[in-house]
Amino acid sequence: MVVHADSVLLAAGTGVLLAGLELRQPALLAVLVLAGGAAAVGALRSVTPAGTLSARRGVPTGVVLRFLLCGAYFGSEAFLPLGLVELRGLSATEAGLGLSAGAITWVLGAAWQGRADSRWSGRSRAVPVGAGFSVLLVGIVVMALGVLVDATPSLTAVGGWAIGGAGMGVAFNAATTDTMEQAPADRQGEASGAMQLAQTLAVAVLSGLGGAAVALSDAQGSSVSAALTATFSLTAVAAPAGALTARRIRVRAG
Repeated sequence: MVVHADSVLLAAGTGVLLAGLELRQPALLAVLVLAGGAAAVGALRSVTPAGTLSARRGVPTGVVLRFLLCGAYFGSEAFLPLGLVELRGLSATEAGLGLSAGAITWVLGAAWQGRADSRWSGRSRAVPVGAGFSVLLVGIVVMALGVLVDATPSLTAVGGWAIGGAGMGVAFNAATTDTMEQAPADRQGEASGAMQLAQTLAVAVLSGLGGAAVALSDAQGSSVSAALTATFSLTAVAAPAGALTARRIRVRAG
């Protein structure tokens, strides 16, 4: 029952935080953001493995990696169609090519990593995870250029997201496999649930922050371009943070 209550508190705190970001009154915005953030972080300590907030080696590191991966990838992907339609004049169908490209290369990246995984026996998966994050960062940057820079062909964004999907496939597969291997047999369900929670939370938070940026820019008469620049900058930061966190993955037994 305690975990159930903390899960509700996590959802409520996150909702309050994101709702507060869309307010125009600075004082009320600050109160809701601080209160919601404090409630969410406090609840997060209870519903994730001990040491998650400090990225302790083992399963906690895997949970953090899942959060950063999904925040970077899905937080960017959520606004790719909007940018291509609103800023580059593409149709919804054409904008959907970017999503399809990312999905296809994600599968290809995961398949490659799965076949190559046996070669890393006795070594750390920090290398493929870090490399995947790095490739994902390149994809976000190229995609953002295709969306935000008029001098760049709009289909550059589609190519960029194909790059990002490949990096996501490699890192996601390697990080998930490593985390599940470290979880005791009787706690693998808990580890899987914690990673799924991290994924859901990352999507909600990064998409919510991006949505708040778009709403704020509209309220202040600013451009969608400015909001998406801020959003893609935020998601891009998650990628190098993930590459650094990946260095905490332990060396595998030979």
